[in-house]
Amino acid sequence: VGEDLEDAGNHPFAQLLMKPNPLMSGSFLIRYLKEWYLLGGEAYCFISTEAQGKGEPQELWPLPANLITPRPETLRRSALGGKPIIDFEYMVNGQSTLLPGENMAYWRMPNPFDWWRGLSPLTASIMGVQIDHSQGRFVRDYFRKDNAIPTALATLPQQMTRADFETAVALVREQIEAGKRILFTRSGDLTLQTLTHTLEQMQMIAAREFTRD
Repeated sequence: VGEDLEDAGNHPFAQLLMKPNPLMSGSFLIRYLKEWYLLGGEAYCFISTEAQGKGEPQELWPLPANLITPRPETLRRSALGGKPIIDFEYMVNGQSTLLPGENMAYWRMPNPFDWWRGLSPLTASIMGVQIDHSQGRFVRDYFRKDNAIPTALATLPQQMTRADFETAVALVREQIEAGKRILFTRSGDLTLQTLTHTLEQMQMIAAREFTRD
């Protein structure tokens, strides 16, 4: 009242918040909504009443924000006070349910790209996380023994006999498997053509360091 506080006693909403529904405590509901707000930039809570938008709130149910879609095409005047309001689509197991805006409480972070959706700070950095994740998987697969993509093509003289060819291949494979970076062959007997870039040429390592920093 003015600049003074007046004790409201056991307000019905404060009592409801202590036990919002049969499965959750008030602290769990607040944490759940806060974590969705920070993760996706928006949080939604369904307010259960006897009729749509009418009667005292009976239960509070936090909803996963990734399953909620605002429906601006449902814009209308609310049954509570006549202010503009929209409904929300709730998708569960492929089934869509339209939740009335009068029974929804929601919080959104500012979003310069979409008026109806929130934008979390995490969204701005998700591209870097996705790129680094893909690069990590590529590097892992690059060193797998069953990698079917050849990194180079070795060519031997066409006039070689089958036995000489198999012997030369065995010697080259033996040197490669031994970890040697230099192949010793007779001059003119072997040509080597690179098919793929090395990790250094692709700047893969430098790119991951840049993303990390």
